[in-house]
This record gives sequence, C-alpha cells and structure tokens, in this order.
Amino acid sequence: NTALIGMSPEIQPLLEGYTTVQKVLIFVAAEHLIICIKVVLAFAIPDMPEWVETQMGRIEYQSTQALKKQVSLSEGKDPTALGSSGGGEVMDDDDTEDEA
Repeated sequence: NTALIGMSPEIQPLLEGYTTVQKVLIFVAAEHLIICIKVVLAFAIPDMPEWVETQMGRIEYQSTQALKKQVSLSEGKDPTALGSSGGGEVMDDDDTEDEA
C-alpha cells in the first residue's frame, strides 16, 4: 500500500530531488515505521478492558455458585453447607461400602 502511495501522482512532486532507489527506500522505511507503531499500540492497548474481565469473572463465579446450589438441591443436600464436607466421606462410583 505504501508503494501505491509512493507511485501516486500527488506524491511524486514532493519527491522530485530523489532517485528511484531513494524513493523506494523512503516508502519501505515508512512502511516499517507504521508496522512498528501498530505493534507498540497492540501491546499498549489490551484486547479486553479490565472492567470487562472483572465483570466476566464475576458472572462466571455467580454461575458456578448457582450450579453448585442447583446440584445440591437436586441431591437433597443443604445448600448452605456447600463449602464444608460436614465430616462426611465422599465416595466415588467405584467405591463400595462394606455391609456387615
């Protein structure tokens, strides 16, 4: 694109004192400068604002808590005791309890 700008008739009068090689080098340098500015701006400006990340984290946490509550209600457990095991032992499907 910078080569097209360099060859445009509007720009040619500005570069009358330069050889063709110098003109090409000027526009290659300008192109690299623009790419450098773009890379710096890409690092300086985050893809997602901090307040959006915070809000998404909050929504994810609330969703997880709602799912835990729904699962505990469907299993007939007390939803207020989500974080504590209450001294009970959790058994997997593979574990069997000895019946004597």
